[in-house]
Amino acid sequence: MSVPQLTPSQRVQQRHAMMRALDAGTHTVAALAALYGYSEKTIYKWRRRWREAGRTRAGLQDRSRAPHRCPRRLAAAAQATIVALAQRFPEEGLVRVTRRVRAAGLLTSVHGVYRTLLRAGVYVPRRRRRPRRRYQKVVHTVPGAQVQADLLQLGRGRYQLTVIDSASRYLDAVLLPAKDVATVTHALTRLLTRLPFPVQQLQTDHGPEFTYAFLPHVQRLHPLDRWCAAHGIHHRLTPIAYPQANGKVERVHRICRQEFYRRYPLRAGQTWTAWLPRYLAYYNTRREHGSLGWRTPAEELARLTAALPQPPAILTHV
Repeated sequence: MSVPQLTPSQRVQQRHAMMRALDAGTHTVAALAALYGYSEKTIYKWRRRWREAGRTRAGLQDRSRAPHRCPRRLAAAAQATIVALAQRFPEEGLVRVTRRVRAAGLLTSVHGVYRTLLRAGVYVPRRRRRPRRRYQKVVHTVPGAQVQADLLQLGRGRYQLTVIDSASRYLDAVLLPAKDVATVTHALTRLLTRLPFPVQQLQTDHGPEFTYAFLPHVQRLHPLDRWCAAHGIHHRLTPIAYPQANGKVERVHRICRQEFYRRYPLRAGQTWTAWLPRYLAYYNTRREHGSLGWRTPAEELARLTAALPQPPAILTHV
């Protein structure tokens, strides 16, 4: 067996030296096997190839070790379908592409899709970074128990204000021209009001558009805190320098960038205002989520709502 550190050209050079020693009669096959660490069978194999190639280095090159036939490999048409789906939805990962492949009638695994895309050069695996620490996952089972809100900056003078339910992942958003206190508070109160469930807790970061906690010189109450107190909503602030606490809204911002803003760039004279409601409808009613058992937010909301304890019926005298 050759030394693993040798390059292909170095291995060819080593085999050429062995063949020259055999032709010159200075070494036997057994001596070369002991000297280089090969088996005698391997040296006989290279001597046969050396002679078949007319004693040229072409016979000493590495050959493919792939099997002559792979009965379990996907057919060429199936591989072309997988590659076409991956190229059509470049923002989706292997699991989502596999679900689309199965919906197209091809029974294959995630590993099969991975090998097909890797062989075609469509998928380039990224090196995963080890997480610095383990994060505590908070699970809510009641819609509205916690709604996370945050701002996504899309450019100069363009922002997306997003709210997402922690339990059902139900999403709502609106585009804003600025992020001042009055604009954000007015838009956020409208978003919270039109959610299809009562909100018990609102979670935001320490941005001045959400709270005055980082402005000790401001003695008055923030308009958002005043509105939340009037409607019985607890306003919770995330820990400082810990965006993972608002992980659901941070993750949905990444999804919006990949699936909406980057996929549908603006042309001259166009705005996203008319297109955002369509994407929100798609996200809530048609986009399946792996964290929800591949249910849509609307389906998860209906399931969680049906599981809530119903108030006792009020009997009246007839």
